[in-house]
Amino acid sequence: MNIKIFKNILFICGKTDLTADLVLLALKKYKNIKVNRLNVEDFPTKIKLTASSKINQKNWAINFLNSKLNKTVNLEKITSVYYRPHKDPLPSREIKSQLYKNLIKEQSLLFIEWLEDILDCFWLNPPRAINRARSKILQLKTASEFGLSIPDSLITNNPEDALKFYNKHRGNIAVKLLQATPSSRELPGFIFTRKLTEKDIKLINQVAYSPVFFQEYIPKSYEIRATLIGNKVFSAKIESQSLEETKYDWRSYEFKNPPPHTVIELPKTIRNRLIKVNNHLGLSFAAYDLIVKPNGQYVFLELNANGQWGWIEQLTNLPISVNIAKTLIKRKK
Repeated sequence: MNIKIFKNILFICGKTDLTADLVLLALKKYKNIKVNRLNVEDFPTKIKLTASSKINQKNWAINFLNSKLNKTVNLEKITSVYYRPHKDPLPSREIKSQLYKNLIKEQSLLFIEWLEDILDCFWLNPPRAINRARSKILQLKTASEFGLSIPDSLITNNPEDALKFYNKHRGNIAVKLLQATPSSRELPGFIFTRKLTEKDIKLINQVAYSPVFFQEYIPKSYEIRATLIGNKVFSAKIESQSLEETKYDWRSYEFKNPPPHTVIELPKTIRNRLIKVNNHLGLSFAAYDLIVKPNGQYVFLELNANGQWGWIEQLTNLPISVNIAKTLIKRKK
C-alpha cells in the first residue's frame, strides 16, 4: 500500500550539520513527510543538479542525482526548503588549478542560490533575503525604524573620523568586523568584538587600510539571544558578565565553558518590534543579539538571518527544532 506524501521538504545544508539533524529528528515524528537532503560539499562532484525549461513555458524542471547513493530526486514537488549555513562546494580533485577551483565554487554556489527561482515554495529563509539582511547598516536602520534602541555607530576608513568618534564617547567604543568572511576565518584566532584600548588608539592610522566598524560601548547587565520563528520568539538570557573572557563578546568563551544561559521572556513591546523587523526584511527565521543595560533598557546589536541555535536548545531546552519542523510543514509561500 502506497502512503501519500503530503509534505516534501528539502534541506540544503552541510554534511556535518548537527543543528539540521535536530530538525530532521523532529520531522521523523510526523507522518507523510518526505525529506531530501542536499549536502553542498557533495556538489558538483557527487551530486548532479539539472534544471531545464521548455520554449514558452515559465516553469523549470529540476532534479538532482546523488551518484553516491545512485538516487535521482525530482524537486518539482518540494513544498518547503530549509536553507542552512553551509561550506563551499568541493571541486573534483582532478582540478589542480586554484583559479579553476575558485571558479567552480562560485558557479556552483550561484546555481544553488538560483534554486530559489525554481522552487516556488516556502523557504526558511530565501537566500536573497539572507544576503540582503547581512548588511549591518540595514539591520540598524530597520531596528531603529521599528522603535528598537541602537548604539551610536560608525563605519570608516578615515582615521580622523575614527578618532573623533573615540573622543566623542570618551574612549568607550567597541570595534568589530563588518562581517565575518572566509578570509577572516583563516586568521589566527577569530576576531571577536572588543573594547578599544589606548594602545589601539596609538595605531589608529591603520584604519586607513580598511573600513572598520566602531560602536558606542554600552555597559550591560546581561545579553539576550532571541530566536525568531515566524511570530514566535524564543529568548535566552546570557550571563556574559559572569566570565572575564565574555564581558565584551559572549561568543569568546573557552570550549565547554559557556556563560550561564537561562530562558527569559521578553517584554511584549520588544517581541513585537523584533517580529516587525523580521517581516520587513522578508525573514521567517532570524537570531537576534540584544543587550540589557543596568537600567533595564533593551538595545539591539545585530541579527543573523541564518544564525545558529543548536547550543541554545541544548543549554535551555527551548523547543526551537520542533517549531522549525512545524513551520516547514505548515507554512505555505
